[in-house]
Amino acid sequence: MSIFWVNERQYEALKQKLQLGADITHDDLEKLAFADRFPDDAVMIPVDLQGTHIVLGQPLEDVEDLVIKLGYKGAFEAFVKARNHFEQVTAAVDPQIFTATVTNHQDKVSVSFANLAGERVFEEIEFISECRIWDFCSIVLDEFKPSWKDVFLLSDDGDEIEKNEALLKTHSRLTMGEVNPTIAKPISGREYNFRKFEEGFEEESLDGGDAAVDWLEDAEEEQDAEEEQDAEEEEEEEVSGTEAEDEEERVAKRLRQEGQ
Repeated sequence: MSIFWVNERQYEALKQKLQLGADITHDDLEKLAFADRFPDDAVMIPVDLQGTHIVLGQPLEDVEDLVIKLGYKGAFEAFVKARNHFEQVTAAVDPQIFTATVTNHQDKVSVSFANLAGERVFEEIEFISECRIWDFCSIVLDEFKPSWKDVFLLSDDGDEIEKNEALLKTHSRLTMGEVNPTIAKPISGREYNFRKFEEGFEEESLDGGDAAVDWLEDAEEEQDAEEEQDAEEEEEEEVSGTEAEDEEERVAKRLRQEGQ
């Protein structure tokens, strides 16, 4: 999956223009995805550029290739197909959730599975007592759900379980389902601006968007402080200039009086 972000409000507006048979212009696409900055409260939605293969019949080397090869209207039609492709891919995630009941024995661990209705599913399986969560997940994917891309596990408290650390026997029950790492959620224009324009920030730190927002708030505070300092310096210069003018006027007045 190759994710690209577009302005949701502009995307919906252009879809209406397309339905009415109106032209799509350079400015339309600029507001959709190529603006220098988007409003902080804008909603940026993901599209899957792999969906453009349907239009081009070949891999897309650069987003701007769409405009060169298809024109403004054709490029937006490709974005619509890319958005539809994204929704189809994410909708393909298995919605089933299961519980795994873990029973500890003297030298082994057995696990039985059930759906949310409490109905027994799969076969009960046994593991060595020191089996790690990671090995358990591998068996689930290999034996029961080979179509799953990955599996998530939650404890009874609802906390996500670290697969490479915990032992299976330390849990009495697990909730599990499919993880789709390709799913990308909408982000704010503010976070998008940060991701696009600011460098030197690790991509992993932007998953929840909090780091980006904190960074921007700090940057804005620094900018406000600099502007305030500049204003104070200008005010001091004005005061100094006024004082100098007053002094010159006093000297001139004294000289006139002495001349009289």
